[in-house]
Amino acid sequence: MGQPRKCLFSFRDREGVAGKATFDPAMYRFTQDDIDLDELRERLSKMTDAELIAFGEAARRMCSRATNLGKPPREAFVIQLREARAEWKRRRNGGE
Repeated sequence: MGQPRKCLFSFRDREGVAGKATFDPAMYRFTQDDIDLDELRERLSKMTDAELIAFGEAARRMCSRATNLGKPPREAFVIQLREARAEWKRRRNGGE
């Protein structure tokens, strides 16, 4: 089986995140195949850190081998995970 892959979206640095994110069904749009990147980026930028963490963790699960029964994840899931990671990195690096 080998070593588990390192998750690039673990959000272990949760300093400054107050409380848990509340569930907002509009925040999770994992079923659509066509991704409007501008709309997704805008939505992610408006999320609190806690909401972004919850979204990123959900996106990571949607890209997991277990969720996809060993098959590659759908491209829509990969894009959402990539954009969530980019938003988190932007926040942590001050927009660099």
